[in-house]
Amino acid sequence: MLTKDNLNQLKHNGWRTCILLVGEKRWRKMQVEQLTSLYPKDTGIELTNPLQAANYQNYLGRELNYLWFDSEYGVNPDKVAALSGCLLPGGLLILSFEQVDKDNDLNNFMPWQNE
Repeated sequence: MLTKDNLNQLKHNGWRTCILLVGEKRWRKMQVEQLTSLYPKDTGIELTNPLQAANYQNYLGRELNYLWFDSEYGVNPDKVAALSGCLLPGGLLILSFEQVDKDNDLNNFMPWQNE
């Protein structure tokens, strides 16, 4: 798991990190809570409901320590690309997905493909 020392090293080097979480919803939420607790409160955004995801432009121009996209409402690559530019050095881009099994169609997790 990521530690405060790891984050300090990332920040020192000017790096950002993308973390992919795959698993059950409750487990993903616990992992995100642990990761975001390493940052000051309210220094990131969590796009975890349809309204937030639809209004992502409202967050452009902010400086963020973390950004969490939850696949439950779709992970649109345009939104990820636009908002990832808001991440500060040492920031985390967190993408979370349900467990994908061989019988699932990837389109269930990326509904933007059909737009």
